[in-house]
Amino acid sequence: MAGQVRDTFTIGMERTLNEDVLLGFRQLTDIGIRALPPNNDPTTAMLCINQIGEGLIRLPHVDTRAKVTVDEDGTPRVISPALPFARVLETSVEPLRFYAASDPFVSAHLLGVLGSVARISGTRSRREALREEGRRVVEAVRETNPLPSEMTMVREAAAWAYIRDDHPDILRAGPESPAM
Repeated sequence: MAGQVRDTFTIGMERTLNEDVLLGFRQLTDIGIRALPPNNDPTTAMLCINQIGEGLIRLPHVDTRAKVTVDEDGTPRVISPALPFARVLETSVEPLRFYAASDPFVSAHLLGVLGSVARISGTRSRREALREEGRRVVEAVRETNPLPSEMTMVREAAAWAYIRDDHPDILRAGPESPAM
């Protein structure tokens, strides 16, 4: 019996992608952040953002609901918490938003990827979470006092990615206009 119990668990020094979906997102985020200034490798940062977008698109196909494992008598023994989409989005995008704010090209790319995920995403709550994250990206860039042409590029990326008829103000020029 002890051997069967030991074989049920994988014990190691590191988290693994099989048991921890957030690990892959976090690794991509960390690589993307390391590629930003002062290292100045925006292509790597954008490739990481692309992969994060792919992961966000595939996330609905991963069972992220809470799970309860029961024994043969039906007694709950292991409870695995749910993994909400918003948590994955926050874990993977929030740090990138912070560090990419000073690079409008990477921020514009991030907005484009978030917009692509939003268009493919099946639920309204996910689209709203992605839209809100996009709004935060625009605001983070605005706070770095970019050149007007850079801010215009970021706002145009946001408009392409998120804006519908109910948000026409994102294309206005000037730092005083709302981001989204």
